[in-house]
Amino acid sequence: MKRALLSNSRILSLIMLAVVCCSCIKQLRPGQAMSSPKIAGETKVKELLGVLDQDLVPPPLEALAVSAPTGTAMVLSLQDAVLMGLEHNQNFQIERLKPAISRSTEEVERAAFDPLLSGTVSRSKGPDLTTSRTHALTAPRQDGNIETTKSQVSLSQATSLGATLELSADEDKLALEDSAEASSRQRNWDLTITQSLLRGRGPDVTLARLRQSRLDTEISLYELQGAAQALVGQIEQGYWDVILAGRALDIYQQSHAIAKQQVEEVSERIKVGALAENELAAAEAEAAGRYQQLVTAQGVLAKARLGLLRLVNLGGQVDWAASFTLNEVPEMPDMEIDTVDNHVALALSKRPDLNQARLLVQRRDLEVTQTRNGLLPKLDLFVSLGGSGYSSSFAGQDNATNDEKVYAGGLTLELPLWNRVAKARHAAAGWSLDQANAALINMEQLVQVDVRSAHVDVEQAAAKVKAADSTCVLREKTYALEQEKFRLGRSSTLLVAQAQRDLVQSQISQAEAVVGARKALLDLYRLEGSLLAHRGIAP
Repeated sequence: MKRALLSNSRILSLIMLAVVCCSCIKQLRPGQAMSSPKIAGETKVKELLGVLDQDLVPPPLEALAVSAPTGTAMVLSLQDAVLMGLEHNQNFQIERLKPAISRSTEEVERAAFDPLLSGTVSRSKGPDLTTSRTHALTAPRQDGNIETTKSQVSLSQATSLGATLELSADEDKLALEDSAEASSRQRNWDLTITQSLLRGRGPDVTLARLRQSRLDTEISLYELQGAAQALVGQIEQGYWDVILAGRALDIYQQSHAIAKQQVEEVSERIKVGALAENELAAAEAEAAGRYQQLVTAQGVLAKARLGLLRLVNLGGQVDWAASFTLNEVPEMPDMEIDTVDNHVALALSKRPDLNQARLLVQRRDLEVTQTRNGLLPKLDLFVSLGGSGYSSSFAGQDNATNDEKVYAGGLTLELPLWNRVAKARHAAAGWSLDQANAALINMEQLVQVDVRSAHVDVEQAAAKVKAADSTCVLREKTYALEQEKFRLGRSSTLLVAQAQRDLVQSQISQAEAVVGARKALLDLYRLEGSLLAHRGIAP
């Protein structure tokens, strides 16, 4: 009596499981009418197998994956993917232009110390409306228009000491129209040196903007290095994501094939009367579950390939139908790493963002120097040496010449009474410097946390690979044992399916552990700033 009750309850459980299985199949194929197979004796085994053959065949990979079915697939190694990404990735191309822009700004600041040459030439004709030195003192008044020619040239140069040198010369020539003998010429030259004594004195002030622009160029180079490391890390992670997704797809394809084979085997044993018909429901449910996992794995692989295509940009532009094959094998990498203190010390010296922060502190310090100098009054010393030469020639008179020299010197003072702008700028620069120093200290702490955490992840990843290998071996033995027991009639279809699920999961976990170990090592190299060096790429 007890055995009969147990048998009836088991049949009811299998009926409920079959109903759930059929509802899952309907969700996998929306819009398609499909009758739920019954577990009762009126359901035929061939009909059940027909349903499985019709509805549990996975769609072709070309429909979901990125690779095109035509043409020869490009074989892409990890190094090739990295180099292509550095050459063609659009986001990285934007970063590569920043140092060139910074160097242009540096040239602009350097141009402040370039010599400046200027000159003017003019000529006019008209009645003499002014009482010139020539006509008033030397020559008698003559009627007619006066032709006036003026020319001037100057050369100026700013120095890093805060001095400005300017040399200028000019000439005025006056001639009476239609008279070659009535003319006068005056030449002047002047050399002026102006030296700042307080505000603007010394190279610490005059070269501050140029030094800031040079720091900006170095900062842009470190930004480019950080962007390169980030891109290499993303490409490698994307590369291994595609390989992991492909490996998972292979495992689910194999498991789906095994599940279908299990359905056929159960059906054959039901035919010969070795099993009850209610055993078929568990096998069908397992096949449906494997089909669902297979479809999901195809979608994951397609998305992973799309992400890698965007990062690599095959051919310079994203060809979403590009066909490529990855030839790297997800093997366990060499996990021998240095002590955590050595990795931290390397990160503190190599991390691009840390070096950027240190350069930013220097830049803010230059701003403090500039604004401090702005608090001083402007006091300039100037010295000028000049000379002039005059000559004239008029009809009936001898040529007259006259030479003169002029010396001048003095001080100019400019003293703002409150100087609020300069004080506010100096205070803001001081606070900005304090902020940059605090940010640098905070970043150094964050870098230590990142590197130490990545070091722990690498150690754990190595242990996870060993544990996953052991688990996979044991799951294979368990599945083989459960299959043997099923053939001997000492196990059920449900237990065999459970053993197969455990085996599939252990195989997936094994592949994830190996790829995870590679990613953990990749993160450690990236966080300590040595990823480019490990990949043989010059920063």
